[in-house]
Amino acid sequence: FMMGSFGFNFAITNPIMVRTVFGLGPTQLGILGSLMGVGALTAALTSAARRRPRLRYVLAAQAGFAAFSLASVFAPTFEVFALLMVVIGYCAVTTMVTANTLVQVSLAPGIRGRVMSLWMLVIMGGTPIVSPLVGWIGQAFGPRMTVMVGVVGVGVGEVHAKAGDLRGTHVEGVGHGIGGGAVEVAHGVGAQHFIQGEF
Repeated sequence: FMMGSFGFNFAITNPIMVRTVFGLGPTQLGILGSLMGVGALTAALTSAARRRPRLRYVLAAQAGFAAFSLASVFAPTFEVFALLMVVIGYCAVTTMVTANTLVQVSLAPGIRGRVMSLWMLVIMGGTPIVSPLVGWIGQAFGPRMTVMVGVVGVGVGEVHAKAGDLRGTHVEGVGHGIGGGAVEVAHGVGAQHFIQGEF
């Protein structure tokens, strides 16, 4: 939820940073998108090449996203900001792809559709609320603070996940490994009830 709702606001933050902070235009905004695409493609390929998804990859990528996004808040030049977008794109997609895979491979086929529908609801459902909030923060506190929203949101998610003592868990089959824990991190307690057949 935190990554989907608070982290993926690049359509708001990048134009504001390019135009207001760096005084540049559409060409530079396009460059940011391309560089993020490089990181995203690399993340997709490396995630697909891994033998099995592990929760520690999600936690590491989520922590990396928060750290490099924080660095981008204070980027002194467009060039520095643009280079950070490569790593940010990599961390963002690694988090989402690996978490998605963890959930799917740990579920029985009969309930997979229901749980993945809840996944999409949780990941995308906060956008109508968070996006206007990001815009208001940018207007009230400055454009760099729009990026800080993602840092804080994803950072809170990271702390919550680690507080649950879920580090080092991996998928070993349905009902084992991350069968409960990773889904709770990704979706909240409601998804856990789905898995247990309570819904």
